[in-house]
Amino acid sequence: MPTTLIHYFSGTGNTAHAVQLISATLAQAGHQVTTHLVGIHPISPTEQYDYHIVAFPVLSWAPPVMMKRYLRKMPVCRGGKVAILAINGAVVRDGQLIRGFSGQAVESVEQLLKKRKYDVFLTANASFPDNWTQMTNPCDEQAQAVIFPIGEAEVKTFVSGFLAGERSLYRCGNFNKAWTWIVAGLFDLVGRRVLGTFYIADDHCTGCARCAKTCPSHTIAMKRGKPVWNDRCEDCNRCINLCPEKAI
Repeated sequence: MPTTLIHYFSGTGNTAHAVQLISATLAQAGHQVTTHLVGIHPISPTEQYDYHIVAFPVLSWAPPVMMKRYLRKMPVCRGGKVAILAINGAVVRDGQLIRGFSGQAVESVEQLLKKRKYDVFLTANASFPDNWTQMTNPCDEQAQAVIFPIGEAEVKTFVSGFLAGERSLYRCGNFNKAWTWIVAGLFDLVGRRVLGTFYIADDHCTGCARCAKTCPSHTIAMKRGKPVWNDRCEDCNRCINLCPEKAI
């Protein structure tokens, strides 16, 4: 029975949903699947697996900083088989579906894994409803009904390629790689930290602390019954999307 380890980070749940689909499909195909949710402490499992899958949301054309730190700590595995899936945010605008664009994110993860001597044989993208609700309005139910089946179909195509051992590497082109690399670098160094300090909780906040308890980077602290954000923020938008009172 082939063994597969899925390493993933999920901010608002889209990547977690994709991982559930991947896990179920691989299990049906006879794989023994283990999932590992990447957290603030960059500790990688040391057990031996036949295959690895790395899945992550694209944040400003970059993988989450937490995911990059994790990948740099992956044990060296000469020839270890890896597939990469990036989750992008899609919207429906004026009746037209606009898929997300990962820019250099996929290729940067590919390079990190190659430095750890892994054999990256498949990279792909899947689009799910855009959840960057700090800056944009969330997708309505009608848009979600359009986008989710498309994203799920893209995940299934990725899994089919994985099971078939297909060699296919996504490339965004040199120009797109250059400008998205610059934007991603600025976001990693400055943007996510600044955007994190912009979060506030309004008077609808009940002090339930769900945001603080679920923050993947432990950025949120409760002070006088209200959440306060520091500059370690990943800007993954988990807090704003999970708040039961929509107070953030």
